[in-house]
Amino acid sequence: MKNFRFKGFIPLLMAAVLALTSVSLSAQTTNAETVTDRIATDFEDGTAQGWYGRGSVETLTAVAAAAHSGTYGLQITGRTQGWHGPQLDVTSIMETGKTYTISAWLRLPAGAAESSVSMTVQRTTNGVNSYEFVQSATVTDGGWVAITGQYQLLYPAQKLVVYFESANPTLKFYMDDFVIQRNPEPEPIKIQNDIPSLKDVFAGDFKLGTALLVNEISNPNGPDAQLLKKHFNSLTAGNELKWDATEPRNGEFNFTRADQIFQFTMNNGIAFRGHTLIWHSQTPDWVFHDANGGLVSKEVLFERMKKHIDTVVGRYKGKIYAWDVVNEVIEPADGKPGGLRSSLWYQIAGEEFIEKAFVYAHEADPAAKLFINDYNTDQPWKRQFLHDLIKRLQNKGVPVDGIGHQMHIGIQSPSVLDIDTTINAFKDLGIEQQITELDMSVYTNDTDKYDAFPLDLQKKQAARYREIFNVFRKHKDEITAVIFWGKDDQNTWLRTFPIVRNNWPLLFDERLQAKYAYWALVPRTTAVRGTPVIDGSIDPIWNGSNSFMTDRWVAGTSGASANVRTLWDDGRLYVLAEVTDSLLSKRSANAWEQDSVEIYVDPNNGKTSVYEPGDGQYRVNFDNEQSVNSSTLGENLVSATTKTTNGYIVEASIAWPDAAPQPGNVIGFDVQVNNDQDGDGDRDSVAIWNDTSGVSYLNTSGYGMLKLE
Repeated sequence: MKNFRFKGFIPLLMAAVLALTSVSLSAQTTNAETVTDRIATDFEDGTAQGWYGRGSVETLTAVAAAAHSGTYGLQITGRTQGWHGPQLDVTSIMETGKTYTISAWLRLPAGAAESSVSMTVQRTTNGVNSYEFVQSATVTDGGWVAITGQYQLLYPAQKLVVYFESANPTLKFYMDDFVIQRNPEPEPIKIQNDIPSLKDVFAGDFKLGTALLVNEISNPNGPDAQLLKKHFNSLTAGNELKWDATEPRNGEFNFTRADQIFQFTMNNGIAFRGHTLIWHSQTPDWVFHDANGGLVSKEVLFERMKKHIDTVVGRYKGKIYAWDVVNEVIEPADGKPGGLRSSLWYQIAGEEFIEKAFVYAHEADPAAKLFINDYNTDQPWKRQFLHDLIKRLQNKGVPVDGIGHQMHIGIQSPSVLDIDTTINAFKDLGIEQQITELDMSVYTNDTDKYDAFPLDLQKKQAARYREIFNVFRKHKDEITAVIFWGKDDQNTWLRTFPIVRNNWPLLFDERLQAKYAYWALVPRTTAVRGTPVIDGSIDPIWNGSNSFMTDRWVAGTSGASANVRTLWDDGRLYVLAEVTDSLLSKRSANAWEQDSVEIYVDPNNGKTSVYEPGDGQYRVNFDNEQSVNSSTLGENLVSATTKTTNGYIVEASIAWPDAAPQPGNVIGFDVQVNNDQDGDGDRDSVAIWNDTSGVSYLNTSGYGMLKLE
């Protein structure tokens, strides 16, 4: 997997930035000892106000032609390389953990061809420079262009510089009205402790995990750590166990960050997964080269590999349950035999480096499960090459325990059938399969950008996650873990790859709140045994039952909803719905447009695209008038209703269409509330427990799940 990078980008309105009062900053005021909330440069004093050239060859001049507002702006000339441009020391304004809006206006001189200009922050931490992209814009001579972006300082820094550059090495451009403003503190994030834990939902199926970076557990009791502890029983270090992190220089090992994650997993009883030992990326150059810069021999490479694996795997022997031993070794486009990637590993040692990696890892920890990990395994050609490679390794006695399917997928592809076919394709090898890096981009190309997450895409993503997890559950005998590549939409590499843009690929949003996608996977509740009297009143027996809300909207965004409880016995399923509805109406002649409660039952939890025999839709309006689909099940329904001061109660029982279920059985189940809000005969809102597809009367695949205890 590519470098695991976490950096959010949320565009803001430029007008809001410009509404702030302009404050000039001279070079003398860029003092790191004084932290302020805001810096602005408008060049109205006729100076560069602390800006200077990155390459020391640039000329920065305050001139009238460069003014976006006022009298002066900054003219940048004399650039000779792409990285040349104006920069400003902003150390004085930045505070670790805070987020800032950075903005400026740009334009080209008359006659210049349009070019892209990027705004970047150079962060110096412990003497190491990091270059953190903020935003870019296409700039022309036809008018001023606003460039604005968000920057969060995640790590302590000795120096911070914001700068502008262009791939056009001689580009001259104008800049004015630069502002860097600390964002208001958001409300404290609190995770939802009252929702089901993912690890519990899938306890009978497979491990449910996520990748993380060490900064997410810098506060072991903070909301990020709380979310990790609540929902996941497997954690993967996103970067901290890779070669460049653990052995950046020959023989100099550093486990500080990896140990922090390891200790977090140990303290909280979470399984720890190792990623990754051998990869063509994030492996330091010294591994492959000798003192003269040439490639080392195969023997030297294996010596370095063994020493590294012995040290890293040995350190966590008996503590890491699985390792991605080799990562992304299939790349048929390189034209090597067996579809292998032409990495430096391969160039020096051929396919043998893969064999040695597994042998060394097994020797270092015989108990750990050893995986070969790759992406795009849904593509037939890649799938076949990988299958054949594993078969060759098995025939040689190489200890390969499993295959990791990264599963970086999109909102549209690969198809569910492709995923199902992929898992089936490796069954004959008799090895474990894991989904190791799951996320779902909301885009279908590399150019689209959304400022906000459209509701239709939220629902589409949820439905797709549900379909995919249905495939995973189908193969739970082969799949031993499903691991997301990040726990929430703020912490995802897809905000900087393949371009910088918003993306929402995971189950929890930027504030760690469950999304539609989460609820698509955990629509489970339980019904305890009990036999109430169906009379429209709430008998004491209901007090021992679980409750849930119809709080997802199929139509509308507010309106009538219900608190629902369930019971069951050998003869019937019992449902109690306490509906909050400000105006009761059955003006429409259509039963589904009247204020009513619909109960959906899929007795065998078939999750089918059409109704099977026994599947039923049972509707009861507030006056206890019934309608049932299919009509042959009409005699199964017994109901009673009572009007209340704020709505009505529906109490219903439904006979099991076949043999009585057994304790532990799970049925498909949902409850929906229809609402004519203004009494005009039109249905204004539909609230449901789980299935937001709008076709629950035809299709049972989106129903929630009710476990009979």
